[in-house]
Amino acid sequence: MKITVIHKAFEDKPLPIAKITLKGDVDENLELAFKFTQNIMDSWSHPEFRDQDGDDSVEVLAPLKVGKDGKTFGHRSTSVGDIMIVEQNDKTEIFVVASVGFKKIDTLKMIELLSMSRDEGMLAMYKEAI
Repeated sequence: MKITVIHKAFEDKPLPIAKITLKGDVDENLELAFKFTQNIMDSWSHPEFRDQDGDDSVEVLAPLKVGKDGKTFGHRSTSVGDIMIVEQNDKTEIFVVASVGFKKIDTLKMIELLSMSRDEGMLAMYKEAI
């Protein structure tokens, strides 16, 4: 199973951030995808710190940001309102990260959420997630 994590909660545009390859139960793997994209000790996405917060099943999709001083920064943690797309056995399911767990949404709802402005999208996704 592949899970694509899309950061949308705080971005101006949706940002596919990670692709995670796992085996097993969808619910369990959504939890793992969320866990694997959290900054606990340092950055889950920064190659320098992946031994602390990273996991080998995670492929970072978006380039890291470089500050004015040349320092490279990892990506933020996955949050309520972000989206996870699960692909398994020719079947695709879409979930929004909820305040507790994940809420399955349909394709049309995802398109609607992704086309909204940052503020509209945040509000809609929080309502969807609650």
